[in-house]
Amino acid sequence: MDVHDIHIWSLCSNIHLFSAHIVVSENDTEGINRIRENIKNRLRKYNIIHSTIEFEWGECVKPCEITDISH
Repeated sequence: MDVHDIHIWSLCSNIHLFSAHIVVSENDTEGINRIRENIKNRLRKYNIIHSTIEFEWGECVKPCEITDISH
């Protein structure tokens, strides 16, 4: 539903890190695990192999718009 507190940084030229908070509609462990793996797979395309992804559930507090980073 929403993504916020996104941070991407490099420790050195070949070690990149990512963190974000993801808002989902409900606390569904199976669905959250699928979303986490999907995000991690997409990040690997950009050589980001370490990520911290935190999930929250509930309604968006602002208009929700997700941009596809796969392009």
